[in-house]
Amino acid sequence: MVTRKIIAALSTVLVVLSVITGCGTHTARTRYENSIEMAYSQMQTGDFWEAATRLEDIKKAVEEKGYDQVQLKCLLAENYINLGEITKAYDLTSELLQDNERNPYACELMGKIFLRKGRFTDAERHFTTARREYQNEEDVLRAKDMLALSKGLAAYEGGNLYSANQYWVEIQDPSLKYSLQICKNKR
Repeated sequence: MVTRKIIAALSTVLVVLSVITGCGTHTARTRYENSIEMAYSQMQTGDFWEAATRLEDIKKAVEEKGYDQVQLKCLLAENYINLGEITKAYDLTSELLQDNERNPYACELMGKIFLRKGRFTDAERHFTTARREYQNEEDVLRAKDMLALSKGLAAYEGGNLYSANQYWVEIQDPSLKYSLQICKNKR
């Protein structure tokens, strides 16, 4: 997911750009930034349908104003994954990767899509790239966790529960660890 640090950095960039391009643009960009922040917050609280509506509205405005669409496309793809609309998420993420195959967030998204599709080796490849390309330590740790998850799932699918557990022990995120523990207990 897009971290608050990225949003804060984007905020600073947008303010600088607005000063350069004029006051009218500042107001529009501030509204754009606030709308992105609101959609992100809605996704964090699980209100995916509201986020989807907001993101579609933002998309129209972004296309009209000619703003950079990378962050918006990433959030849209993330929300499509959350809504279970994997084909839409895949198409949008493929588009992002065509523009920049080393975009770490797009790689992470594609990894999540492949996890949903049960293509664990493909997921692993994308999480490896995301981990390598991320600069922020929080993002690197999340990518490492997703990489350990995908490796563990591949081992589990291959019938090697011991190896799966070895990978899953590496996971640091408490909520991901907890969800894996629930899955293990259901067996």
